[in-house]
Amino acid sequence: MTEGLTKGVPQGGISRIKRIQNFCKEYKDLISVVGIIVVIFVAFGGAYFGAASAYQFEKQQNEIKQQNIAKMLYTEISSYDRMLYQSKSFLETVPEDKILVPTGFDYPESGFYDSYKTEIASFDYPIAQNITRFYRDIYYAGYYSKILSDSIIFEINNPINETQKGTPIYAYSQVNKENQKEYTMNLRGELSDAIYIQPILKKQLEEKYGITPMPILNYQFIHPDT
Repeated sequence: MTEGLTKGVPQGGISRIKRIQNFCKEYKDLISVVGIIVVIFVAFGGAYFGAASAYQFEKQQNEIKQQNIAKMLYTEISSYDRMLYQSKSFLETVPEDKILVPTGFDYPESGFYDSYKTEIASFDYPIAQNITRFYRDIYYAGYYSKILSDSIIFEINNPINETQKGTPIYAYSQVNKENQKEYTMNLRGELSDAIYIQPILKKQLEEKYGITPMPILNYQFIHPDT
């Protein structure tokens, strides 16, 4: 093919033609390389921006889900306002040597905390820690309240007098009384901590997730002896 192009062309012209042909060949190779690089760049760039967009979308969805969970938890935590207010009155008015058995501390096993433990773990650590702490207090408050209630029911159904000394049921009744004191102290501790941590936790949720504060109702407390 080169011979056809150079037939009848002076020697100097042939050299120029060959240089032009070589340049065109090199330029063609360069264009091919650049084309490949562009294709690779576009492919990786598209994948990167696609992954970035997917990550951003997932992040937004997680934030929305977390905010919804926080609002539901806030509502559930606020539902304990009345019980905690009454418990505070109990702690302030009932002498420490008296058996304390508040009611209504049923741990919500099907509540939002148990349903969303995994998601709560992704909350900011101070908030997640206080959520766990509050529900732990509520759980053990209910636990000790139930034990004390059962203990008192046992006493009512099994009246003991001095003539029964030395019998197994009399011995059990004495242990039962000692346990009542210990459980009452434990119950007081759990209630005190729940009363302390609840307003802190509610404030954290309000500030973090833009939740409108719910008013704390000042429930009238009626002493059990009245």
